Amino acid sequence: MLAHIIEPLLPSEPPLAREVREAVREAVVGFVGAQIAGMPAHFRLPYRVAMVGFNWLAVRQYGRRFVNLDAAKQADYVSVWIHSTLGVKRDFIKLIRSCALLRFYDHPAVLAAMEEWGGGQGAGGGDRLTTG
Repeated sequence: MLAHIIEPLLPSEPPLAREVREAVREAVVGFVGAQIAGMPAHFRLPYRVAMVGFNWLAVRQYGRRFVNLDAAKQADYVSVWIHSTLGVKRDFIKLIRSCALLRFYDHPAVLAAMEEWGGGQGAGGGDRLTTG
């Protein structure tokens, strides 16, 4: 289920070949899963309960669990949670999105694509930190 939540959160740019994007997505899913698994038990258990709730609450809106929706409806449902007036819904997605974006933009394939896509400027447009 985590992969289905992450997919609509990932940026479409820089452009990546389909197989590269798949590899990046798998790395992101693994990273986010590890972050959730690494939470202290008193956070991890409620978060896993929230994932079950997220999956089943889609039935109210779509008549199906989140994992059984097509990709467009999954993206719509994730967006509904991102923009919810309930902070707990926004926070649930925020943890996943924050970890996903961190890993996405730190992935070597994405870094290389950003270099190429940005004309050698990189993500910072040439404003890189230098050490030494």
